[in-house]
Amino acid sequence: MTPENRTKTAATLCGLWDRGHLSVVRAGAGRTERYGVRLSAHLLLQPAALGDVLADE
Repeated sequence: MTPENRTKTAATLCGLWDRGHLSVVRAGAGRTERYGVRLSAHLLLQPAALGDVLADE
């Protein structure tokens, strides 16, 4: 995953968690907007994958 995609993914998840707002742009379908949607997640990561994420500079 590129650093830019990591940032976009983190921003999307934070937006769902904090504001309940989701905005997704797809090439063929255009922009999809959803409001009042909340995220609740239990994330499990393998130690090797977590190390890559936490060590990213």
